[in-house]
Amino acid sequence: MNDSRINTATITGRINAKALELLDENPDGLQWSELNALIKASDKTFHPKTVNGCVWKLVEKFPDLVCKPAKGQFRLVKYTTSRTSATNRTVPTTVSVNDFLASLSESRRGEAEQLMQIMTKVSGDKPVMWGPSIIGFGQAHYKYETGREGDVAKLGFSPRKAAITVYFMEGFADYHDELQRLGKHKTSVSCLYINKLTDIDMVVLEGMLKKSYASNVGTDSTVQTVDGYVASVPRAGRPLFDELRNLIRAELPHAVEALSYGIIGYKIDNRRARVFVSGWKDHVAMYPIPHDAELREQLAPYTKGKGTLWFPLDQPLPRQLIRQAVRALTQ
Repeated sequence: MNDSRINTATITGRINAKALELLDENPDGLQWSELNALIKASDKTFHPKTVNGCVWKLVEKFPDLVCKPAKGQFRLVKYTTSRTSATNRTVPTTVSVNDFLASLSESRRGEAEQLMQIMTKVSGDKPVMWGPSIIGFGQAHYKYETGREGDVAKLGFSPRKAAITVYFMEGFADYHDELQRLGKHKTSVSCLYINKLTDIDMVVLEGMLKKSYASNVGTDSTVQTVDGYVASVPRAGRPLFDELRNLIRAELPHAVEALSYGIIGYKIDNRRARVFVSGWKDHVAMYPIPHDAELREQLAPYTKGKGTLWFPLDQPLPRQLIRQAVRALTQ
């Protein structure tokens, strides 16, 4: 993001430019600690105290660009007052992916091609340019409880000069184990920052992408309610899907079913959903897998990828295991 008031020839100017760039990449905003850490990681020559000072003065220096919608949080004004600005810049375009790749350095181009190969394999979708610099795969509709809604790529990344940004629209609450094994990286609300692919374990990253894609597929983009989702489940899968829902509702009698990330989630005390289910033509699924090592071993026959439990339609549900998994996920 460019602003004529920023003199990038100075240290503070470069810090301010990086701060605005990071906020532009994160429409939902960043906490002070997240923004601070990402700026420091982007350039080791930045002195921590200088970064701290610049971040604290962002709103004072750029009141027309930056705001603080909540304590300790920073967000660009355009994303607070109008979602249109954010969605317009990240819609699918007809720009050639190959033309975009040609504009990258040789090393970044090679890394981008490697990520494209993995995301194509995971999604089965062809790469499409979203906005000027995001390569996306597939398309999913989202709707926040605030009423804000739009469309995003099911998988996507941006091979920026400073770092490769891989997008996880669901955030990282369910990726604790994977992030510990991934290697050198940084995260913000929904972005994974990687300096270069040789810094990380690509097998772990592929598992994360499979898990992320699983949470964003199988639903009609027009579905807006739980009843609508249930109606969209293929007829063959409905009996087992209903059985799975009834089993979870019996285990969580006070939970509320809500459409979350395009599938059904179970929320307790208005908190973020911790258990999710989906229905397909050949199986039903539950997300995520509990962290407990012993339970994960018992669930191994039903595990697909790193975070999904698949239950085939031609086999009975492992009811006791599902109950244990639900308890572990909601404790």
